[in-house]
Amino acid sequence: FLWDPDNDFVRCQKLAFEYAEVIGRDIVAHEWEATDGAVEWLKLLRKYEVPCLLCSPFDVYTPEQALEKANLAGLIDVAVTSEDGCETAEQAFLLGCLKIHRPPSRVVAFVDEPTDVMAALDAYLKPVAVYGKFPAYEMRPAYSKIPSLGDLTVMSMREFFADEPPR
Repeated sequence: FLWDPDNDFVRCQKLAFEYAEVIGRDIVAHEWEATDGAVEWLKLLRKYEVPCLLCSPFDVYTPEQALEKANLAGLIDVAVTSEDGCETAEQAFLLGCLKIHRPPSRVVAFVDEPTDVMAALDAYLKPVAVYGKFPAYEMRPAYSKIPSLGDLTVMSMREFFADEPPR
């Protein structure tokens, strides 16, 4: 049995949707915990009224359930999901910037994969790589590399914007 996905886009898309549904069900069923420092960092951003955005390749329901299980519900302002129709991470990042009313150059993206570091850079965001899933050296182009969100400081974020005039 040979199948050429380039010549059967409908079948390829159907398989991709089925795969996403299976992964989404597993995500919803999983018991999530926030990573070290995530709750504190998001609460600090909330305190200073910094909008927080989540980009997810899944439907709206899946990340909402995961955030709720990780005790992060209410700490994320806006989500970009598969229902927004973005085909690439770059598109999702740019749409997210529109949703939070910020130019891309004024947005920090926290990512954990080398491809997302490059996508954030391509969209003119400032990526911070949280390594662990991938080694830090694979995240080389990121503005900063950290082992966990607990290692962040407000001053380190300010340094990203040191060359820009205040707004």
